[in-house]
Amino acid sequence: MKKKIVVGICGLLVCFLVLGFLPWPAGAGEPSSRGDVFRVPWPPSPADPPTPDEGFTVAAQKGDIANIRALLDGGRDPNEMDRLGRLALVEAAAFGQVGAVELLLSRRARIEARDLNAVTPLMAAAENGSLSAVEVLVRRGANVNFQCKDGPTALKEAVDNQRTDVVKFLLDHGANVDAKLRGGATALMRAALTGNMKVLGLLLDKGADLHTEASSGATALVFAAMKDRSEVVNLLRSRGARLDLRTAALLGDEAEAKRLLDAGADVNGADAQGWTPLMNAAQKGHPGMVRLLLERGGDPIRVRRDCGTVLTAAVSSGSIDVLKLLLEKVPTLPIDLAGMGGASPLKFAVMWDRPAMVSMLVEAGMDVNEKFVNGDSVVILAMRDCNLEMVRLLLSKGADVQVKDLEAPPGSGSIYVGCLCPNLAQILDLIKAREAGRGSGNGE
Repeated sequence: MKKKIVVGICGLLVCFLVLGFLPWPAGAGEPSSRGDVFRVPWPPSPADPPTPDEGFTVAAQKGDIANIRALLDGGRDPNEMDRLGRLALVEAAAFGQVGAVELLLSRRARIEARDLNAVTPLMAAAENGSLSAVEVLVRRGANVNFQCKDGPTALKEAVDNQRTDVVKFLLDHGANVDAKLRGGATALMRAALTGNMKVLGLLLDKGADLHTEASSGATALVFAAMKDRSEVVNLLRSRGARLDLRTAALLGDEAEAKRLLDAGADVNGADAQGWTPLMNAAQKGHPGMVRLLLERGGDPIRVRRDCGTVLTAAVSSGSIDVLKLLLEKVPTLPIDLAGMGGASPLKFAVMWDRPAMVSMLVEAGMDVNEKFVNGDSVVILAMRDCNLEMVRLLLSKGADVQVKDLEAPPGSGSIYVGCLCPNLAQILDLIKAREAGRGSGNGE
């Protein structure tokens, strides 16, 4: 019995973490925060002093040459990780401690060694913009193109963190400008996302391929359009990037879309993930483009590989005009068509707190009491988000939930949400008032 209780508590904590009721540790799961997790200066608190192996790492971070030399003379292995998975050479490079880098290399620290996160000294120095450390490492023989399968490169780290001087140095010393990263992305695509024009210029001047596609089928131009980076779009187009119909739809460029359609472009041509021009236009909230594509035969009921639809895209955009246009122009549109994860547009409208869209979808015929795979309904979702106004709206639209269900103890098979929502008392008052109205014959 005790074991079951412990397992149950652990499971509940995991659910709370997944659902967002408890915070994740700072930086957890965020690739860009790798340095925050493993390169925080030690100690985090006076009550938690470093262990001997961590003291070596901290000495490398601080560039404490005397301490590093003493530890090495005492038999410390320069290539041994500390208990947090850190390597002294990686830390010294990340913090730009050139003297420590030189000393560790002279004492046989491996120049291509990887820490627990598969980060090499050169990657760490590039990520943190430590140009002097980058120069030393490259001069001492570090491979500027070192990469594990489709993992990161030093160039990728410099581009992501907009270290312009490091990007230039790496490119000038043979970095592969078109190296494929995870998902088939390239440094140019990453730069298009950050929008750093100087970095983009450096990559393009080194001959970066404008038309390379990621595994999703997206090019650097598509990534720029997705992020609404018009300056980047203009730069890439001026360098010869081709604009296809899906990208024109993302940009809302109706004139270019008409030209492409007149030239024979497929109005329903999808990328590798199933995104069509109509979905792109809906996602970016371009009503004029949506109207044009519908008039030219855009299919409003296509489903992407992730089960998303044009309606879920419209709800995601938050554009009332796009949603209204779709509901008006396509009266036969199956509005309850399941989207990502089997969820309908109504669920997403509730999740993203779009009350006007909730009203539009329910009035168009969506079932306000639809059940998800786990048995929940949209009103329970709103309760778990502690969104009192959304609960009020859904109840006014006929959402069915009873006080007895909310007050039932966990494990009873009910839709109990009491422990999850601090607004439960107010929610209960709303439901009780409606039940009282129904009992007196005055309910909705």
